[in-house]
Amino acid sequence: MTKIEALSLSSSYVENVLKHTFLADLLQTAWRIDHTRKINVFDAEVDDSGFDLVVSSGHTFRHIQLKSTHSAGRARSISAHTALSSALGGCIVWLFYSAETLRIEHYRFFGEQSGGAMADISGLPKTKTVRRDIHGQRREREHHRKIKLSAFSPPLSIEQLYECLFGNEP
Repeated sequence: MTKIEALSLSSSYVENVLKHTFLADLLQTAWRIDHTRKINVFDAEVDDSGFDLVVSSGHTFRHIQLKSTHSAGRARSISAHTALSSALGGCIVWLFYSAETLRIEHYRFFGEQSGGAMADISGLPKTKTVRRDIHGQRREREHHRKIKLSAFSPPLSIEQLYECLFGNEP
């Protein structure tokens, strides 16, 4: 079995490795930039409101949905819950990583800079379920929208992503 094939069989494991790597990178970056600035991290136990994490610093709160694709992957869009648009500082961080090492190579960002409200995505096309019903049809997911890669920022380093998330918050 190749590492690319193992990604789908171990998807929960890979997702957790990437989430913890992202958080470690973010916290280390905060330390390098300003070691007096504290970052608080809150983990969502259930992903039914469109976000995986809440991260705060000072007066800035970010409700973050994490998405990931390995660097050789062909994904050109993601699915996001419409509730994320109304979450305080809602945003999506798309992680692009090496399937060989699980190291994050770069990030892409969708949202407003420094904690601003994310644009309303309810007008975007609905996504469809992966599984087909008994009639062979894929149902539309009422509260999920397709966001194309082109709507995201260009590739970012962790320092650039940190700036998008928190800007110059004292």
